[in-house]
Amino acid sequence: MRHPRAFQACLLGILGVTCPAIIGCADRSSGLDAVGDASYSSAADSGNHERHDAGSNPEFDASAAGATDADITPELDATTGGPADADIAPVLDATTGGPADADIAPVLDATAGGPADADIAPVLDATAGGPTDADIAPALDATTGGPIDAGSPRDGGPQPDPGRPLPLIEVDCSGCSTPATIAVEKSGAPLLWSPTSNIPADMSSVIVGNTVSLTDAARRYFMLTTDDVDGITGLDLAVPWAFVYADERIAEWQNLQEMRFLNYDRIFRSIPTWIARLTRLRVLILDGNNFTGEPPNLAALTSLEHLSMAANELDGPVPAWIFGLPHLKHLSLEANDFSGGIPPSIRQLGEIESLSLAGNALTGEIPNDLWSLTTLRRLALSHNALSGSLSPDVSHLTELEVLALHRSGLSGDIPGTLGELTKLQTLTLSNNHLTGTIPDSLGGLLSLKHLALQNNALTGHLPATLSQLTQLETLTIEDNTLASTIPPEFGRLTRLRRMDLSRTGLSGNIPEALGALTELEVLRLRGNHLTGEIPASLGSLQGLRFLELADNQLSGSIPREIGQLHALVHLDLSGNNLAGVVPSQLSRLVNLERLTLAGLSQPHYEEGAFLGLYRLRRLDLAITLDAISLARIIHDLYANRANYDISIERNLALNAGPQLDAGTCTELRSLLEDYNWVVRPSYSTFCAN
Repeated sequence: MRHPRAFQACLLGILGVTCPAIIGCADRSSGLDAVGDASYSSAADSGNHERHDAGSNPEFDASAAGATDADITPELDATTGGPADADIAPVLDATTGGPADADIAPVLDATAGGPADADIAPVLDATAGGPTDADIAPALDATTGGPIDAGSPRDGGPQPDPGRPLPLIEVDCSGCSTPATIAVEKSGAPLLWSPTSNIPADMSSVIVGNTVSLTDAARRYFMLTTDDVDGITGLDLAVPWAFVYADERIAEWQNLQEMRFLNYDRIFRSIPTWIARLTRLRVLILDGNNFTGEPPNLAALTSLEHLSMAANELDGPVPAWIFGLPHLKHLSLEANDFSGGIPPSIRQLGEIESLSLAGNALTGEIPNDLWSLTTLRRLALSHNALSGSLSPDVSHLTELEVLALHRSGLSGDIPGTLGELTKLQTLTLSNNHLTGTIPDSLGGLLSLKHLALQNNALTGHLPATLSQLTQLETLTIEDNTLASTIPPEFGRLTRLRRMDLSRTGLSGNIPEALGALTELEVLRLRGNHLTGEIPASLGSLQGLRFLELADNQLSGSIPREIGQLHALVHLDLSGNNLAGVVPSQLSRLVNLERLTLAGLSQPHYEEGAFLGLYRLRRLDLAITLDAISLARIIHDLYANRANYDISIERNLALNAGPQLDAGTCTELRSLLEDYNWVVRPSYSTFCAN
């Protein structure tokens, strides 16, 4: 399969998923972001000018400015899912519902690059563990289709009672690494849960209501039998890391309305055809099952409101029978291998609210019929091979809250009519072939929280009208060819958590007004033509974790106010015209892991500048240093030794410099031999012995 399971997670966040009644929500962070897509993130950033999604959070090599260790610049949280860093990325949080209201049934989105709702579709890596051996998966009886000796464990336990019927459901949780549950929603008489082996006679410790908890390897096999099937309305068989066998007789449960199915051991290679007999189903979730081939015809399920077949290996054209489901509100087919075009018959989905076809191999232009689906609130077509431009008729989708079209293959201009979608909260058009200017009309999207336009060929100015987007949390426009300054009005975007304007051709000064963005956690302006001094007002950004101003033409000295950024993890000021004092206030950056000051002109390091930086893992000082400054740096690093985690490699990059005195050489040798520091160039460059 072409798509990692994490892809499903990344779209859930951007679409703002909620859960049907029986399908409870569990927290599973994917580390992906919703306005980019971490699962498809490029590993490169500035130095090699390779494109990257908002979802990627590249690390920069101290010497090459290329991407390096992912562990140094952690991806910011995807409980937001947008451009990048897992803790910052704008994923529409599945717990809060993001842009989606709680009354909306879940759509397993898959595009954005957002966090996935693990609660809805647990993505199980078939290679990561869990029961997969033949001794766990039962042989299927050729006559009945059920498991042979289903009533007994496969490890030699007691044989089944010949008088007892075969189980409808059997769960083997011997591979479960964490507690898991299966659940049945039922009215009337209680269900009968039958243990088969290694289960205490008193089941009260295991069963709560209609839920069986599987908490350890000793409690292995549970079988569900019941004579009263008419009252069963919901069934959740998505048990992470467990083997679940569901017998075809479940198709007799004619009142079943919600079903979630997980085929972890791939007993079923394709979607079971008996599902088509459950004609009262309203919710059907078949995500992460490794199902292959074309889906069977489920046109008989005319009551379906929510259908998700995400993160499988399904192929062929998008099934035509889907568009005949009269009440469908939520459709998710992302992260499969569907091909061909988007059929014009899509217009038949007159009640659709959420639609995700992302992460497939769809081609052709977006049919105009799609713009007639005026009930749509979420649309995700990203990660396909579409062609053509985005039609101005997109403005007909006046209820739209999420529009995820990144990496979809689109070209042409961004239509100005997008500014009419006043309910839009997430707009991702990144990694396409878009040209022309950024429309001023986007300033009318007053509900917008996430805007991703990076990695296109956009030109012109950076509209000051974007300063009207006072709800905006992420703004990523990097890797375009603008000719603009940074509008001082951007200081009004006080909810911004991430702004990336790297490599966009910006010039002029960094506005002092950016110091008002007190919620900002990521500020990346590298690779532009910015001039003037670093504004002292940036010291007011108390929550800032990533500050990258590298490869500009900034001058002056490093402001002492930088020392107020106590949350800072990554600081890159390299490749500028900075000079003068490196202030001792840097020692207050107690969370700093990477510091890049390469290219400073004739710097003077104040004593204690690096004292207390225990978390520092990469220090790039590839500049000309005098013997006093170099000795002060090594002394500070040596003074921190008692707090180093020696399991972590730390890197110090220097230029060839003066010979050091014997005492300083002793400290340097100890850093290398005892505290896992690596110096470049080698020790012998600075010390004779």
